[in-house]
Amino acid sequence: MGIHSFIQSLSIEKTLNYLIYEKEIPSCIAVAIDLVDRLEELTYNDKMNAFLTKELLPWIQAKYHVYQEKNHTTIAGFSLGGLAAFYAALQNPHIFGNVLSMSGSVHWKKDNYENTIPWIENQISSINSNATHLHSYIAVGELENEPLLTANRRLYKALEAKKYQTTYEEFQGGHDSVWWREKLFDGLRALEFTKTTLENKKERESMNQEELDKKLKKQKILVKDEKVWSYTYEDHISSIVKQAEQKGACDHLPGKGKPLNLDKDLSYNPEKQLYRTLANNHVLPRWIELSKEIDDLKEKLKENTNTAEAADLIRTINKKVLEHNLLCPPSAQKMRVKMDF
Repeated sequence: MGIHSFIQSLSIEKTLNYLIYEKEIPSCIAVAIDLVDRLEELTYNDKMNAFLTKELLPWIQAKYHVYQEKNHTTIAGFSLGGLAAFYAALQNPHIFGNVLSMSGSVHWKKDNYENTIPWIENQISSINSNATHLHSYIAVGELENEPLLTANRRLYKALEAKKYQTTYEEFQGGHDSVWWREKLFDGLRALEFTKTTLENKKERESMNQEELDKKLKKQKILVKDEKVWSYTYEDHISSIVKQAEQKGACDHLPGKGKPLNLDKDLSYNPEKQLYRTLANNHVLPRWIELSKEIDDLKEKLKENTNTAEAADLIRTINKKVLEHNLLCPPSAQKMRVKMDF
């Protein structure tokens, strides 16, 4: 999958515009790098770091009116990109002040490094480390491969021991963009909240519910809806099945070769069938949980005859719809409820 597909599937543009409009993060410029060889370019690559710090960033700073201080510069990545983000920040503490790592491959072995402790963790634990200013957000799935999950847990403990400002989250999923969409949203907010200036957060906390409702009521996401979501859950599951078949993992399953017991309804939707499967196995992204909450509240609204209670329900529903539409694929977007009384 190319960089443009990932930008679309992770809703990066929509996420940034939403958070900027909400004033949860300041206005910013996001730069995504299309790679030729991820394995080569993202594993402790000093040439990549030199490109970032000596070519790309100076070019951006010359072309756009942006802050140049490290606390305004965030480097982010998923999988090997998470490893590369930490490596770049630790090698250039005067440039990068924030790291966002999703399912980061921080267990990856560095050439000519013989220590059994992963290189990133060892750097953090080192008393000579000069990046204690670093703010980091780490998200990793409970279903990741064991070395990656263990390395991220250890890295978090090392960061905590050294008093780094760190947010760590584990989600009920694996190594794929299905989960990174939500964690990107959470990570950007978490990094902003860990900074020393938290005026916006304090402002929100000081508002009563009515003031917050008024503010939310006039907010809209300032981007066009995506017409195509190029990486669906079906694609994701299909890729897992194909990999398993190639490895022979399906050869001895009791259901191999038998037809699936699919819904016979004429309105059968394979995506919805897949979501139900995820729900039955208690593995759900946040937006699917929100979808059910919204549907339940809408049913409750139909039965409500009290105008004041109905107004409160509509406000609650619309706030959940706002969050749901940010996290879900475009095909699953929900409509806000209008207040007609």
